[in-house]
Amino acid sequence: MELSLALEGRRSVRKYKQEPVMREVIQEIIKAGSCAPKPSNRQQWEIIVVNQKSILERFVKEAGAQEHVLAAPVVLVIVVDMEFNKEHWSNIQATAAACQNMQLRAFDLDYGSCVMAGFGDGKIIKAILGVPDPWEVTCFMMLGKPDEAPSKPPKKELEEIFHVNQFVNRTERLPSSVRIKDWNLNQIRNHQKFVSRAYKLGVDYEFYDSDELKKIQECIKPFLTSKAKVLNLLGYDGTVLKHVQSLFADQELIDCELSAEAADFVKAKTSNVSFVTFTDKIEGVEDKTIDIVLLPFSLEKIPEKEKILKEAHRVLKQEGKIIVFIKNKTSSYGLMYLAIIHLLGVKHLEGFYVRSGPFEPISIFSLKKLLSSHFIIENKTGIFLLPAEIKIYTGKADGYLRRHGQKLSFFKYLIKPALWLGNAAFTSTKWINNVYVSSTSCIVARKK
Repeated sequence: MELSLALEGRRSVRKYKQEPVMREVIQEIIKAGSCAPKPSNRQQWEIIVVNQKSILERFVKEAGAQEHVLAAPVVLVIVVDMEFNKEHWSNIQATAAACQNMQLRAFDLDYGSCVMAGFGDGKIIKAILGVPDPWEVTCFMMLGKPDEAPSKPPKKELEEIFHVNQFVNRTERLPSSVRIKDWNLNQIRNHQKFVSRAYKLGVDYEFYDSDELKKIQECIKPFLTSKAKVLNLLGYDGTVLKHVQSLFADQELIDCELSAEAADFVKAKTSNVSFVTFTDKIEGVEDKTIDIVLLPFSLEKIPEKEKILKEAHRVLKQEGKIIVFIKNKTSSYGLMYLAIIHLLGVKHLEGFYVRSGPFEPISIFSLKKLLSSHFIIENKTGIFLLPAEIKIYTGKADGYLRRHGQKLSFFKYLIKPALWLGNAAFTSTKWINNVYVSSTSCIVARKK
């Protein structure tokens, strides 16, 4: 295969056929890695080939490795001698070059691969594999016959990353903060376009409990009329829309996102939906043509809330309705959010519990004030006193703590008991639906 075709065609594969990878193939791929440049010709990286499922399961259960590793028939554990060539991380740079060579050779041989740093606690991995000091685990590489064909993620234009002699600051750097106040709308657009589409189309970056999704459907259904025109506005992840779109069988459903790439992401998990984009306005939607505007946890993801609501007012027909779902800041959800940021110290997107980008709950009082300029509130509904996310995070706590525990404050020891207690409390308080204290709130308002 020509090198240019391999460079363009290689993808990170996370689903594999359960076929063994022959020893000769693995050796050929590792040989390609050994051709990569090495500082001072110190061949500091070595590879442990793991093809026993029981060992891979220990990686997940004991070290907190991402469960993706269980999908691969072979995982290459790449370790580096950390005593030499540490200046400017040249030892790690050499390992990265070797990984690139191996991935390209694997693709050339019709095998899929994926380099992952989410292997959890490196000390536990070393203990499982009997790796002594000063060797350290730098990454895993999954390997096998691919059982998926990931789409090509969007790339920056060459002009954006190309400099001659001097650095020219021509691109807008994306913040790492989880707080939406630290972002502008174009940064959100670029994050959705590039970063949060890094895996593949159609995955769910956000998690919603089935009980909550049923309640969301119940909130929407009474306001649907036959042949209505519905606009879903800036939900991005598409997970909510995927679960509620069955309600719109008799309606025309339009989804509006910040970019065509974000729209493609939603398109991959929905059907019978048309798509438009938002630049400075909702493109392609005329004034007073929409019956219902739906915002499923959209305001938590965008900084220019007034601008979005003004556009919703523009496209709505006279007497048209807006249905807004929020994660309520003045609730136990807001307390959970603050605890994650301030007590656990998780203030950056890496390791945050919402993976689609920055996210910040909004209070029901702020929402009422935002709506008051253009809308008349007709209905208010609360959904669960405690966050339904508690049920989801209870099952994910062990893996999260193993992967990120070393970076967290001493409050990490309270996470598991707090989640288990919260899970029990959630079940016993499901009947409480006061809109001002509920974790999820819904407001329905009519256009003035």
